[in-house]
Amino acid sequence: MIRRGRHFSTSTTQRLAPQEGCVCGLLVCNSARCPVSNYQSWESSSLSRSDQDLAPYLGSGWGDTDDILDRIGFAAGQSLLDVGAGDGRVLLQAAHRGASAARGFELNEDVFLLGRDHLASSGQEVGGRCTLVHGDGLQAKFAAFDVVFAFLLPRGLEMLGKRLRELQSVSVNRDTTRPKTTVVTRGWEMKEFRSAQNDHFVLSGGSDVFVYGIHLSAAEPRC
Repeated sequence: MIRRGRHFSTSTTQRLAPQEGCVCGLLVCNSARCPVSNYQSWESSSLSRSDQDLAPYLGSGWGDTDDILDRIGFAAGQSLLDVGAGDGRVLLQAAHRGASAARGFELNEDVFLLGRDHLASSGQEVGGRCTLVHGDGLQAKFAAFDVVFAFLLPRGLEMLGKRLRELQSVSVNRDTTRPKTTVVTRGWEMKEFRSAQNDHFVLSGGSDVFVYGIHLSAAEPRC
């Protein structure tokens, strides 16, 4: 489709072989452990430079997402937020597992439109429990969700970490008896939250997944 002068193709499947000079933001990889390897990619010509600095815009494999949800013990009745939701597949898989709510934010307009159509074609029973918003995921109500998922580049994770720190410091006397929010990052870790990291594993394709338990402000109720 053509939107705002940018070509966007949903039919191109690109397997990125390991190459010299890894610059993941440009969809090039030099390592089997690089998160950019072995994913279906959208053409980089559809993305602005600023978009690429924040997220790789690569769809996580369905099997990999299932493995992640299994590993963190995602259960029916829990809610999930995807900060860079792409085509909405993480939301759909959470909904298939009985999520009470699955909400995602997507900054790139073309990818958002693809995700919106993807959810709409999934049927009311599953897709109806998913919400995809065209906007900045850092403005989401993080504390309202049981699980936060983020597949972002280091710059995007730096911004996410800063936002989570702000939510931690909203109240010095925050209620630590409140369940921690499970934050999952794929590909890169949030170094400032290393002390809160309670799991780190490697998917079959070679990319790292980091899991954190973080107390956030209880100013907003869970979904």
